[in-house]
Amino acid sequence: MIVRLVLLCAIVFFTPLTEAKSFSTLEKLLNSYVKSNGIKIFLLKKETQKLLGTKSAHKAYLYIKHKRIRLTYLKPAKAEIIFNKKDLWIINKRAIKHTNKKALWSQIPLIQLFSFNLDLKNYFFIRWSENKFNVRVYTLKARLPSLRNKIKDFRIIINTKEKKIIKISYKDDIENLTEYQFLKTTFKQKIKDSFFNFRPKKSAKVIRL
Repeated sequence: MIVRLVLLCAIVFFTPLTEAKSFSTLEKLLNSYVKSNGIKIFLLKKETQKLLGTKSAHKAYLYIKHKRIRLTYLKPAKAEIIFNKKDLWIINKRAIKHTNKKALWSQIPLIQLFSFNLDLKNYFFIRWSENKFNVRVYTLKARLPSLRNKIKDFRIIINTKEKKIIKISYKDDIENLTEYQFLKTTFKQKIKDSFFNFRPKKSAKVIRL
């Protein structure tokens, strides 16, 4: 009876500590990206459109420096997303200035993760699992009803030994799947702050959201 009581106490008291420690690992890792002096990531973005039954893949470079972000798609069509702490620009054939930062969790989670102060616990319930190769999968489930149907199956996969993000994936409200595979991550890159600035041409059409 005493042994069972001890085991029960161990489960009650140690499980929350384990969960807290595992979240701390994710938080510290994300902070190392958000507050970095310069990171360059070569990635592959995959999109699966469930209703249309189509798949696409885009190669891109992601640059991060002190909550600034520049995501440059290379193929098949060149496009960019730039965030300089103040303005978010989506640049393709036209420029879109995005001002509703609260909507980013459901629209562009990648930008939200690497550009703002971390508040994952306020937005998501977090669970994790890990295999013998030091690969840990964090599964995030939205707390807010307004987010619950907009971002589903949100996963962040990391290598705990190398302290790197391997993959980020999620589904939207119509079950379209978006995946970012981090193929090569290079830390301590020298990147000027001006690299994250964007000023549209006077003749350009700017859409403000």
